[in-house]
Amino acid sequence: MTSTKSQAVKKVVESEQEVAKQLCTLVEHLSNEAIEARGRFTIGLSGK
Repeated sequence: MTSTKSQAVKKVVESEQEVAKQLCTLVEHLSNEAIEARGRFTIGLSGK
């Protein structure tokens, strides 16, 4: 298994809807990069 280091990003947005929109855009970008580089994308989510 390959591990990658991530960098923290801090943004201030106006609403919860904007958080969701920006998160979707980020995940789309990162997934496309991973698929192009390694042929797959894996994500782990945690929450309630």
